[in-house]
Amino acid sequence: MLKSALYPGRIVILFVMTNSIAYCSFGQSEHDTVTTIAWNDLSAKLWRSNPDSSRLLANKALALSEKLLFEKGKALSYNNLGALNFFKGQFDSAYYYWNSSLKAWEIMNDQKQVSKLLGNLALVLKEQGKLAEAVRFNQQAVELREEFKDTLQIAIGYNNLGILYDEMGDTEKALHFHYKALRLREIIGDSVRLSSTYANLGSTYNQIGNYDSAQYFLDKALALKKANSDLWGMASVYGMLTELYFLRNSLDSATNYVSRGLTLAEQVNARFLWVEMKLWQAKIHLEQGKLDLALLSVDACESYLIEQNITSTITALQLQATIYYKKKQYEKAALYYNMYAQKSDSLNEVNTKNKIQELTTKYFYDLREVELKRAQELKQAEFDKIIEDKQTAQFRLLMILGFVAVILVITLWYYRQIRNKNVALNKQRLEIQKLNQKQREIIEMRTTELLSTKDAISRYAFLNSHELRAPLARILGIIHLSDKKDLDGDTFIKSLKDSAKELDEAVRKISEELNRY
Repeated sequence: MLKSALYPGRIVILFVMTNSIAYCSFGQSEHDTVTTIAWNDLSAKLWRSNPDSSRLLANKALALSEKLLFEKGKALSYNNLGALNFFKGQFDSAYYYWNSSLKAWEIMNDQKQVSKLLGNLALVLKEQGKLAEAVRFNQQAVELREEFKDTLQIAIGYNNLGILYDEMGDTEKALHFHYKALRLREIIGDSVRLSSTYANLGSTYNQIGNYDSAQYFLDKALALKKANSDLWGMASVYGMLTELYFLRNSLDSATNYVSRGLTLAEQVNARFLWVEMKLWQAKIHLEQGKLDLALLSVDACESYLIEQNITSTITALQLQATIYYKKKQYEKAALYYNMYAQKSDSLNEVNTKNKIQELTTKYFYDLREVELKRAQELKQAEFDKIIEDKQTAQFRLLMILGFVAVILVITLWYYRQIRNKNVALNKQRLEIQKLNQKQREIIEMRTTELLSTKDAISRYAFLNSHELRAPLARILGIIHLSDKKDLDGDTFIKSLKDSAKELDEAVRKISEELNRY
């Protein structure tokens, strides 16, 4: 992170130092030409990391070069602007600027630069689907490079030819040129471009169904691009790995790689590569039967293409036609198939008309079949509705009867409960009445007994206090007197006997009274 943050600063410092030295060494005109070259060099270094600043510098350099009639400055500016538009997916603009750069280098008779621009124009033609023209431009570029023995550029030319033959479906020639590029790049030791050759070989083996070889070369390509911190290249390889696992019907792995590729494509602002990854995502969703998600992925591409004033790609149109066909939206499917056929180079005019007629006939046949099916479904739905209504009415009747039955059962149960409670209450009432009657009798009996006991106690108290107490008191008095005075024995005995008899009579009466109860 720190390294990437300091890198633009070092460029600016170098640029300022270059301007200062140039200004001191040459006149104003020479200084301006050096300035345009410095601006273009800085613009080239910022293509991917900061495209807005790159475009600003290239336009400033172009304006100054045109003012000075400085052909080299214009050629470099056109090249930078072409690259910026190419990486943004604006291929018509890229072709215009690179073609302008080519003409400028031809005026200066710089064959090396001419060969590079021919290769660049071939890339644009490839993206526009003009493969035959792209092959011709690349062959011209390789022939020029072979004249001045530029091994690095020859390898680039072989690589581009291999890619073009890949696009044309001629995998034999594609492998031939990829391996030629591989041998040269292994000799040069160019790890950055070597990783691209590995990736191209992996892509070609994907096409011919040799998935093991494809896996081998793509893994090597990814390892090199990671080692070189080539995020754009990594995103591209993730796209190829997505295709590999898609063809192997390993959709989970394909989903994983397409997600990684989309993240990196957004990070490096490679919008046309992002579009390719989105289209792969749509293919995966389509294969999984997730039609709405597939359509969202394609629509996201369409939104970007419309923003950039680019017509739909062939793949996008084909996917949209297929998705709408599977969604049974036949009119839209026919529309997109028609657009696809008009844009596809694989159909000539006659075949296009025949194909569209065939597809249209099929769609209308399918449409009629769908209409009949819908009519049958409607009738079936009406019949099902009648049956459902009858079943619902019967169910409601059963529910009502069941409800009434439940109410009757509950009512009967409640009535029986109340009756049982009333019987129990009557029984309890009778028992209470009996208990009350018995209780009254017991109370009356006990009251009588208490009254009799009270009378006996009263009589006992009377006898005790009067008849029993009197003789006893006399006996005690006689005994007391016998202690105080000398009484005559006969008199004492007689008095004592009389009192004892009275006492005995009183005790007997008391006993009789007590025995009565």
